[in-house]
Amino acid sequence: MIGPFFPIVRTFAPIVAGMVKMNFRKFVLYSFIGSACWILGFVLAGYFMASMPFLKPYLKYIVAGVIVFVTVPLVIRIMKELKQGGQQKL
Repeated sequence: MIGPFFPIVRTFAPIVAGMVKMNFRKFVLYSFIGSACWILGFVLAGYFMASMPFLKPYLKYIVAGVIVFVTVPLVIRIMKELKQGGQQKL
């Protein structure tokens, strides 16, 4: 259900589900619920932001902040991996 919220999980969830032979109906149900939450979240966020006209001048900053908030942890993780020189963890 969290697949749509995380890009890497979203990419590999169907592959992993197939590898572990997850029940197809269960996978479709969870994918549907996760997708519905993803869509509902964005629609509601857009609706509430549009209903608050005092936010309109700051919308580009809010969007940039969300992008930074989502991207920074990924960049930190990549930097840590590069510093370790690709050492395998035992």
